[in-house]
Amino acid sequence: MLVLGAMNVVLRPSPESPLTPFYLLAPLVFLPAILFSSAGFRWALIGLGVACYGMIVGLLYGLPFSFMSTQIIHYLYIFLLFGVLDYLASSDPKFLRRMTFLLKFLLGVIVTAILVQAATGVEMPNVQPLYEGRFYNAFFFTPNDLALFLGALYCLFLTSRYSTAAKIAGTVLLFVILIVNSNRAVLLAVTVMAASYGVIKLSNFLRTPPIFLFLVGLLLMSISIGVVTQLEITVHGVVLNLGDLMYDPVRRVLELDPYRAPGSVFERTDALIFSLTEYFKTGGLGLGPGGSRYVLTLPQYSTVNVATMHNAIGELWVELGPLLVLSLAVAAARVLMSMGKVRPERGDAVRMVLLTALPLLSLSQSGGYISNYSFWIVFYLIVRAKQWHESAAQTRLLCSR
Repeated sequence: MLVLGAMNVVLRPSPESPLTPFYLLAPLVFLPAILFSSAGFRWALIGLGVACYGMIVGLLYGLPFSFMSTQIIHYLYIFLLFGVLDYLASSDPKFLRRMTFLLKFLLGVIVTAILVQAATGVEMPNVQPLYEGRFYNAFFFTPNDLALFLGALYCLFLTSRYSTAAKIAGTVLLFVILIVNSNRAVLLAVTVMAASYGVIKLSNFLRTPPIFLFLVGLLLMSISIGVVTQLEITVHGVVLNLGDLMYDPVRRVLELDPYRAPGSVFERTDALIFSLTEYFKTGGLGLGPGGSRYVLTLPQYSTVNVATMHNAIGELWVELGPLLVLSLAVAAARVLMSMGKVRPERGDAVRMVLLTALPLLSLSQSGGYISNYSFWIVFYLIVRAKQWHESAAQTRLLCSR
């Protein structure tokens, strides 16, 4: 069933069909396991709570049910997936070994599919057609979906017990895939991950808490950005200040001042601004599931030619409001506490690496992240990594001895 979920897109009867084997079979297979286990049942309650809150704030805002229903179903499937993974983890002593095999199997399919695409041009069914034959999807709908999964998996890979040589080789291969597919956001994200992991390893060598080196790194980065922003470049005879280019989108978001101009960066920035404009009208409660997409269909925001804001954190923020803010605050607090330890455990390290790159990962694709179950499997393993490494079943997850 987990394989069906990971390959959800290519197993559809047709590109237009909303039905897949995973959507049809998951409730029948997963629900009994969840309802009869305390670990799984907890996730079921959380999922229902999130769905009920989203529906209430959506109705208060006036969100059409057609927008809410699809997104709520996606929410419930994610929590259903988390519930069955918790059930398996608590009942199967070989859970980590099986998950390691699953991830390696998925990677094998991805590499094979990319090689076949490169050699023959043949791609898997029901994926987005290749752009000029240059981009590779494997069994994902878009190259961005593939990049999100690989970016999350890279967190586990970096903090595993693979040799340094293997990690360098894996990093090079990942960079090649991301560069070929023009996945700039994830390319930056994995660069940040590698730098964060380097900081953690250096702090372990120096026997000092990672937070000190992270603060030093932020200071040096701030100084570097301050220098870079003073530079000017000439584009088509127009002199542009790099500081204005970097800070202007941030300023416009803070002031809710849209560009109302064509262009990918401008339109995505405007999509966030328009959604925030409507979000603040709710008093911070949220627009409800699917609300960020609904906003972009309103006539007053017709200058935007995108269907989503291409920002997963932004979408969840404006849709669920305090639920997302509270979740991120708790996660950040736990990571900061672990960063204050000398030699943090591997479970803490993998969450540190993810948190530093999460804002960039969230920019990697449009609304498809919500049904990217390969990513959610890896995300669950990262969030629960500390529990795995503290348990007696501390064997291996993408690691070799």
